[in-house]
Amino acid sequence: MKAKSSFIYKVITILVIMVLGISVLFACGEKKKEESAPEPEKTVEFTANSPLGIAESYVGSPVQDLIEALGTLKGDPVITPSNDGGGYDGLYEFDGFTAKTYAKSEDAEALVTEIIPDEDSAVYKESIKTNDDGGNK
Repeated sequence: MKAKSSFIYKVITILVIMVLGISVLFACGEKKKEESAPEPEKTVEFTANSPLGIAESYVGSPVQDLIEALGTLKGDPVITPSNDGGGYDGLYEFDGFTAKTYAKSEDAEALVTEIIPDEDSAVYKESIKTNDDGGNK
């Protein structure tokens, strides 16, 4: 009888050790990272008479008007069929930014939908409106 109770104590002891070991493993596991609020997008304003300021004023206008206002492109535009199934998306690269366009068909006039600044360019850096210059360059 003594051997039987000794065996039961050993089994219970082993089970307790296993439960404690598993608990320690889970307790020492990687902590969940706290979700932080997304960083707000930085808003940059450009002086009105800078190339980027002028370009932004042409959003919604024909890309040809933008080309006439700012001069030549850095190469040929890239025109691809749009994901909407009927229109065409365009990328027109200028010095300091790229103009995104959309046309409803191959024969339709391409309208500027977005200006994407090249943040590494001198044009971008010179176009930024600062507090100390009152926005005038």
